[in-house]
Amino acid sequence: MAHVKRTIRIDAALEEVCALARDPHRWDRWFVGWSDTEALVSNGHRRTYLAVGVRFPLTQPAVEDQVEGVVHWRAKAQGPTECISLGSSFEQLLIACNQDWTYAAKGNETEVEVDLDLEPGQRAEPARSPADAATVERLQAQCLERSLANLKSLCEAA
Repeated sequence: MAHVKRTIRIDAALEEVCALARDPHRWDRWFVGWSDTEALVSNGHRRTYLAVGVRFPLTQPAVEDQVEGVVHWRAKAQGPTECISLGSSFEQLLIACNQDWTYAAKGNETEVEVDLDLEPGQRAEPARSPADAATVERLQAQCLERSLANLKSLCEAA
């Protein structure tokens, strides 16, 4: 399992950030690799994620809670369960990701903290290399950093 955690400050009110960040119909505008929402499913969203040039269906059941000045969103993205063979080291692809997103008001700004637990898929051969998990973690960290930068740019431009 790989783990990625990132935090960013956005110069916009909590309500403005959440209006964009929590709207599944606008995720594709800022989250790298996401496509349009295909359909809403019970307590979650059905999406498609692009990884290494291949589209994977994901279902995201979500749980949200809100207290004074803090919004917390939890989801598990579940991708295909079968092994995808691309004939390369990327056969071990992300199939599950536990996500915790916390949006906290900090004066006139919003702090966004994202915590991802990534579960890579199984390789065609039984042995898994630690380098594979490190590759998944590095790629997802870069994706998350670009996504948070996009969210910041869109919110601050409004």
